[in-house]
Amino acid sequence: MPRIRIVIGVLLGLSAIIVGLYFLNDWSIKANREKALKLANRGDFLEAEPALQAALAHSPNDVEMLRVLAKNYLAAQRKGDAEEYLTRWVAATSDQAEPLLLRIELYRELGQFEGRKRE
Repeated sequence: MPRIRIVIGVLLGLSAIIVGLYFLNDWSIKANREKALKLANRGDFLEAEPALQAALAHSPNDVEMLRVLAKNYLAAQRKGDAEEYLTRWVAATSDQAEPLLLRIELYRELGQFEGRKRE
């Protein structure tokens, strides 16, 4: 009987550690996301980009992250990257005009607007 109590106690302790690590990791991801957004919004996109990408990997349809990446890639003239994130932003927010208008403008700049209209 005492052996079972020890095993149960150890299992409960391990469970508590696992749950704690999960919440610590979640908090860390959110903190890194906020830091990356602040960096990008103040113009430090090169420094923010890896953290933005990492945060987006954890939440692939995060509209704010898609918007920040798309707009900063446009500003940096990284049109291929901008198209990818604009397309994802359009898909995530089909009711918003901004990402669609930005993507149309990008296609015009690339000379692809006529072909894309048919899609």
